[in-house]
Amino acid sequence: MEIKEIELTKDRIEELIKLSIDWENENITSTYMKNEYEDFKDYRVIACLEDDKIIGYAFIHSLIQDKDVHVMEKNSKYMYVEELYVKREYRSKGLGKLLMDYVIDLSKNEGLDYVYLVTPTKNYKAILHFYIDEIGMDFYHAALYKKL
Repeated sequence: MEIKEIELTKDRIEELIKLSIDWENENITSTYMKNEYEDFKDYRVIACLEDDKIIGYAFIHSLIQDKDVHVMEKNSKYMYVEELYVKREYRSKGLGKLLMDYVIDLSKNEGLDYVYLVTPTKNYKAILHFYIDEIGMDFYHAALYKKL
């Protein structure tokens, strides 16, 4: 098992698209739609590899905050985690934590101030446990809805 940043070749993008189709089919998030080729523009990919096959990944993007917000001051540099996914059969083995630890260490090494993400999940208790209890992130806000 290896965690590293990977080059986005055509084969790797196709592999990631197949994983995103698996994710969409799992129906574990309320708004997730599979990736297309153009979705990889401007993102870096941290992958968890087993026998050179991607079994988990994080799409990341470094940004600069353009205005003061509740949790970040204007001009703060941060790593935005667009997606974090681990194949179903590899979950609960610590791979998501390894991916996030890699992203956090990478962000520190690049001199960034924050790691930030939004997660549209159907299992908010598990996600909050993962990101708050296991990763040590702080809670910012919740967006709730009721379809009528």
